[in-house]
Formats: sequence, structure tokens, C-alpha cells
Amino acid sequence: MRPLVWAMKRPKRSDQQIGLSILILILLAGWAIHYLTSLQGMRGPVKGTNEIFVGIEGLVSRPGVYCFEGEPSLTDLMARAGGIPERLGSDAWDPYPAFSQGTMVHISTERGRMEVSTQPLPAPYRVTLAIPISLNEASPEELDAIPGIGPSLAQRIIDHRSRYGLFTTVDELIKVPGFGEVRVSKIRPFVKI
Repeated sequence: MRPLVWAMKRPKRSDQQIGLSILILILLAGWAIHYLTSLQGMRGPVKGTNEIFVGIEGLVSRPGVYCFEGEPSLTDLMARAGGIPERLGSDAWDPYPAFSQGTMVHISTERGRMEVSTQPLPAPYRVTLAIPISLNEASPEELDAIPGIGPSLAQRIIDHRSRYGLFTTVDELIKVPGFGEVRVSKIRPFVKI
């Protein structure tokens, strides 16, 4: 007796069906990549690093923003930016304290003496370098640099801060018109109290 064998005929797939299947796979892969990277972005900056970003401009050979493993002294910062101008000499300034994260240092001369002034790094630099911007001290322009906040939301934050006082937590942004939990979670890595 011969065994019973079932034979199934597979329908041939057209090129159109194969192309459609490939397109669906590509779209699903793209969605998965977008979803995973958006989750990574919500986690915020990597904690535990000692990277300090300090900018320098003015009388230096190489102005810019430099990364240090700890808070740099003026000597460290000047050495990284190409040194001091020869006409000033190395003893042209008094000792300065170390510079903290997100500081922009401006070097100038007045009457042959080196002058050092500081201010916060511009907001676009801070956003790019994952240095949080203070909700309680930021100007509308600084808030506008944060992804997900435009000029109108920045002004609403300022108005809320003026009317109700300083924020005590980032979650209080939900009280500002135009903010919900999703938007607050997206901007959380870029702001601080």
C-alpha cells in the first residue's frame, strides 16, 4: 500500500505583492527605530560623567566650547584655547576661581590689563550639550531654544512664573496652558529648577 501524500499548490506571488510586503517591513522597521530613539531621548543626559563644558571667546587663538573632566581654571581654559596673547604675559591676571558647567568666558583688555567676564553659555549650546536650562531664570529666548517650546510657549512659561511665582518642580509645567504630560516628559532632559 502506498502512503498517502498531500500536495499543496502554493499560489505564486506577484511582484506587486512582494513589493508591498517589503514596503510594509521597511515602514515597520522605521517606526520601531523612531520609537526606540524617542524613548532614548526621554531618558535625558547620561548621568555620572564628569564632563564640564566651558566656552571662551575674545583674545584667544581658538575661541570655542571645550570639554574638561572637572571645573577648569583660567589657566587650563586659556591653554586649551591657544594660550594668552604675548603682550599680556602670563602674570597679567589675578587667580580666578574654577569655571562651572555652562559658563562662557570673555577675555578682553583694558589699559593693557586682561579683563575676564563670564555669562552663561548661549541656550543653543546648552541644549546641544545637554546642559539643562533653569525654568526659573531663563529668558524667553533661552526657553525658545528648547526643542518642543516655541516663542508662544516660552512666553506662557514667563507669564506663569510672573503670576504664580517660581517653579518648584518641572512637573508644574503642566499648569501652563499648552503643556501636557507628553510635552513635559519630552522637555524634561533640557530643563531644571
